[in-house]
Amino acid sequence: MYKQKIILFFSLILFSFICPLILSYLLCIKYPRYIPAEYWIKEAITIKEQYIKTITNPKIIIISGSNSLFGVCTPLIKEKTNKEIVNFGLHAALPIEVFFALIKRNAKPNDIILMPLEYTYYKKKNNITSWQANNLTSWGTEFIKEFSSTQFLEILIKSVPSLPNRIKNFNVDLPIHTYEEHMQDKNSSAILSLSSYRNAINNFGEILTDNKSKLKNDVTYAYVNPAGLNDFRFEQLKDFSDYLAKQNIRLILTYPVSMQISDFNLFKKEHLTKIEAVNKKCEGYGLDLIGIPELSNFELPYSFDTEYHLNAEGAILRSLYLADTINCYLAGIPQEIADLEEYKNEKKAEAKKILEEYRKLGYFSE
Repeated sequence: MYKQKIILFFSLILFSFICPLILSYLLCIKYPRYIPAEYWIKEAITIKEQYIKTITNPKIIIISGSNSLFGVCTPLIKEKTNKEIVNFGLHAALPIEVFFALIKRNAKPNDIILMPLEYTYYKKKNNITSWQANNLTSWGTEFIKEFSSTQFLEILIKSVPSLPNRIKNFNVDLPIHTYEEHMQDKNSSAILSLSSYRNAINNFGEILTDNKSKLKNDVTYAYVNPAGLNDFRFEQLKDFSDYLAKQNIRLILTYPVSMQISDFNLFKKEHLTKIEAVNKKCEGYGLDLIGIPELSNFELPYSFDTEYHLNAEGAILRSLYLADTINCYLAGIPQEIADLEEYKNEKKAEAKKILEEYRKLGYFSE
């Protein structure tokens, strides 16, 4: 009798643990139900993949968090490099596995993948956050197959607290616009927007907001902590680079957007040393890293609403820099600039002129 009670006791404990996981699988992965999440990311992916379908030639896919969504001007880089360019900038809080999955299903042999990863990616551990779990189990279930079995279990566990809301909203559809709905009554020739709202994503899949910076001079942000770099992340990037190489696809890293603030000004030698650890790690793992780090570090007037986002003028300026970096890489020559300040001033003047030309095309309506 005592033995039966013990078995029953542990059976109840096991059932109380397994039952929520089964329910989590059904309502969060198999038949995902509505909870608040970043549904605009799914819409942005749809827009970008619609654009990539129009390209048949070898291309360069720029993919990262929002430093590319709010910091790349696709038609400009295409013009300056004579290469097809696709902007897959999304959200820096996404697991890197989502980016890997997008590359796998969109890249073709002879493509180049350019990843200006935000510095936080080099420090992140491989655990799943509640934010990530909520998004992966609403609009992003298609990406879960990219994760390890341990991560899959973690996603299930992190999703359990959302079950009451999912049951409550069982008949609520996920609020995702189709590509046709997004493009309805839009100015398809426009490159610029006056807003950062999700409907401001133009048909190139990017947001170039023609507004002044919302950041103040007292902004601070710890971009890089050399002691906090995670070897696992570099190993992961190396493994993925090797995987792509077998498909005749090249993975290249470059520097993300950062702001020139009091404790992170890459035009000061003592601050430039802060990213040497990243450079050395990339070199040690055989990862290609291109570009001039100082040219990724922008003055506040070129920023938009966060430390990783540029406004339209900043995005145009950054794209001019990126185009020169890409051209040097394609030509197999080092990018060497004798006078960075003179070079920057020339590009700033060109960026202003291009911005005026884009304004004449009108704005991507919201």
